[in-house]
Amino acid sequence: MPKKKDQKNKYIVLDGKQRLLAIEQFLSAYYDNSQEFKLKGLTVYPELNNKTPKEAFDLLSKRTGVEDFDGFENNTIRAVFIRNWPTNEYLYQVFNRLNTGAVQLSPQELRISLYPGKFTDYILDKSSNVEILNLLQLSEPDKRMRDVELVLRFFAFHYFLKDYNGKLKMLLDKTAKTLNDDWISRENELNESFNQLIEAIKFAREVFTEKLLFVKPNSSSKSKKIILVLFESFTYYFAIPEVRENIRSIAGYKDKMKIMYGNLFSDSKFLEAIESHTSDREKVILRFEKIASAINGILAKGATSYKVNSPLVISQVK
Repeated sequence: MPKKKDQKNKYIVLDGKQRLLAIEQFLSAYYDNSQEFKLKGLTVYPELNNKTPKEAFDLLSKRTGVEDFDGFENNTIRAVFIRNWPTNEYLYQVFNRLNTGAVQLSPQELRISLYPGKFTDYILDKSSNVEILNLLQLSEPDKRMRDVELVLRFFAFHYFLKDYNGKLKMLLDKTAKTLNDDWISRENELNESFNQLIEAIKFAREVFTEKLLFVKPNSSSKSKKIILVLFESFTYYFAIPEVRENIRSIAGYKDKMKIMYGNLFSDSKFLEAIESHTSDREKVILRFEKIASAINGILAKGATSYKVNSPLVISQVK
């Protein structure tokens, strides 16, 4: 448990968060006499299975004549504390070395602790939007925070693509820190950007249908797990209202967009950019350029002069 540098008597849990939360929930259920939290899978005291915490301790106390809960509550939880750690990267290295258990934790769980703030709270809340959950085939917020990281990835590429140096973790960390720091002055702007992300996902579903939504055409995978780098690239452009508006103005735009999508995957360089070393800056820029060019091919069929100029800038061409 590293000690937070900027907050007295505050610590970051690198390993053991689930165990601590389980103990907290167990104690809360005992004090509240909750009927929702029940024990299961016990082999030493199988008679306590399906008992609430209070029922279990009452039964043990009757058997032993001793108030067992007092002993449980007074037990010491041992922990290792890290002080004077040099950088956040150091904590990520410790995190990765500890993270070898059966249930793998995600870097996003650590990022939430390292970069607390209003923006972090915001994406924690907004990631439960039904469009985000549906995209990840979730019925509720993800325990590994894949939904939160998905939203963060959008903001990272939306605002800081020009600064990307090929290290995705650094980009996500920078996004979290910067937008937390800027929250007061940019709250309305960031909220509007999130709204446009939701519209971008809806538009992608509209033109690609569920069958093609950020996956490879003719994919044999039954799960249809989205390809994150496709999500990042397409939502970058589809989050701009003018892009959606101009594409929708073209006759037969849905069929044209499906054909465009399929044609991208016949490009060997594009395939390489979404399959190997996907975080390399060159691969990232290539993906954006290829998709920008494909969108321009669709826009050229319309009556307007609107086009994508580069992977970084979208503007109205006079």
